[in-house]
Amino acid sequence: MDSTALKLFLTQQQEAHKEQLVFLQQQQEKLLETILKKIGTQTDHTSILNSLNGRIATFKYNSEDGETFDRWFGRYEDVIKVDGAQLDDASKTRLLVTKLDKHEAEQFRNHILPKMPAEVNFEDTVAMLKKLFN
Repeated sequence: MDSTALKLFLTQQQEAHKEQLVFLQQQQEKLLETILKKIGTQTDHTSILNSLNGRIATFKYNSEDGETFDRWFGRYEDVIKVDGAQLDDASKTRLLVTKLDKHEAEQFRNHILPKMPAEVNFEDTVAMLKKLFN
């Protein structure tokens, strides 16, 4: 191989290498962008849950004082549905179940056996809680 051919070969190799580097850099940028979007979404989701959790009182059933689920849910339904609109159904259900006092949560879990609370959608959870605590 003469020097001209060698020089041409090395130039072609260098160009191919540059193209590979540009391609890899673009792929890394896309991956980083995807990861950052997911982290942002998770942070938003967590901050919404934390905000709602702090604004919603724990439900404790007391029929003598009129503390029924209907009355409690009437106070917080908009907070959950409007302020929590970005949350998926499962997250709203988990939030609702975590706001039940110890006895009410146990009674609800016993009522839905053999299912777990995560297996019951939000609307069905609300309907069951109304049935149990009204």
